[in-house]
Amino acid sequence: MEIEEFTALVHITQKLGLISPFVAEEVLAHTRISNSKFIDPKILTEHNYLTDWQISKIVAGDGTMLLFNGYHLLFPIGPGKLGRTYKARKIDTGELVALKVLRKRHANNNVEILKFLRQGEILKDINHPNIV
Repeated sequence: MEIEEFTALVHITQKLGLISPFVAEEVLAHTRISNSKFIDPKILTEHNYLTDWQISKIVAGDGTMLLFNGYHLLFPIGPGKLGRTYKARKIDTGELVALKVLRKRHANNNVEILKFLRQGEILKDINHPNIV
């Protein structure tokens, strides 16, 4: 990725709130020191600032979908019939969670919405080390 493209990626990432202004400046300072015309965006994953999935979404122009009701989506965990589950970070506390999101096609179907909510109620009370 050319330095100009990488710089734009970092600015978009900061604008989305995925990295702080301090981290953005730190990363950009590193690119200014480099004598290369190309920067590997993996530098952002190596330092755990972003995930590969987040970078691919931003590059594809889908960066806004990484924000969902007070959460940053980190990467998909798995699909289901009613929704998709993501590893996410709560924006205000930094807490890592599994976040299940209802699929758009079910948003106007009350029966499917009730099933989705019932699943959440059932899972909320389960306490097991392999379940989040």
